[in-house]
Amino acid sequence: MGHSLYLHGHEVVFGGRVKGPGTRIFKLIGIPLEMTVSYKRGTCLAPLKIREASLSIESFSLRHRVDFDGLGVQDLGDIETVPGDLQKTLNRVNDVLAEIVEKGDILLLVGGEHTITYAGIKFLSELYPETDLIMIIFDAHLDMRDEFPLGVKMSHATVMRRVLESMPATLIFLGTRAVAKEEVEYAESRENVFFFEPERMEEGLSFIKSTLSKGGQYTIYVSIDLDVFDPSIAPGVGNPEPGGLSLEAFWKALNAIIESPDVKALDITECTPLFDVNDITSILAAKIIYEFVCGYWAYHFSK
Repeated sequence: MGHSLYLHGHEVVFGGRVKGPGTRIFKLIGIPLEMTVSYKRGTCLAPLKIREASLSIESFSLRHRVDFDGLGVQDLGDIETVPGDLQKTLNRVNDVLAEIVEKGDILLLVGGEHTITYAGIKFLSELYPETDLIMIIFDAHLDMRDEFPLGVKMSHATVMRRVLESMPATLIFLGTRAVAKEEVEYAESRENVFFFEPERMEEGLSFIKSTLSKGGQYTIYVSIDLDVFDPSIAPGVGNPEPGGLSLEAFWKALNAIIESPDVKALDITECTPLFDVNDITSILAAKIIYEFVCGYWAYHFSK
């Protein structure tokens, strides 16, 4: 039995199109995962809500002069989670991705809680084993506790520590501002973890540029926890934290990152529609996907 049988489509597809005629396929997959949420619930509702939001905003990117409508984008539906079993769910995500995503595809994962990132980055590390793996993580938190809650090794608050323990990767955090002491001590003890507060975004972007300019083969995975934004911009998140990124700072950072052809995946996590205001967080999530796809296309395929 193929693992893709666990992939279920929706009547509502992102941007209103299942597939366009583009020369490169962006593959969008929802993961309605909600198992370790510790504060505001509802992440399992986000993939569908973000799809619905995508139908209410314009598809043309003025920033990049590219229209999302008609590009090579496939909405393949949602991966069915395994009720009550996080590890089996993450394994299933990995198996489904291995069956439907090929080298050269650009992967778009729509969560769901932040643990989906573990499955996404694990898959990418297996797809491109010959390259150096770099994660660029927009997040208010480091997600590097050893256990959270007590006795639980894999959760939204520990996922990046599990990534570091499982695979060789460089982790670069942007917008970090809410951490536990143990996380800072752990991060600063590692030679492959770097974090930049909202006030140090320019320094963070310079560091990324310097890292990529060293040469070599890289695979870049971009992860966006929507709590990286100030709650005035994105109120519908699992763990809102004051003092977050402005949209101006975020768009500047994202545009700089996707100039690299080594970017192979984007995920968006921790949207909680139940606590949103006028759907503005879901709309922002959809807008990020539009701008990511249009920008990537403009930089790498439009010429």
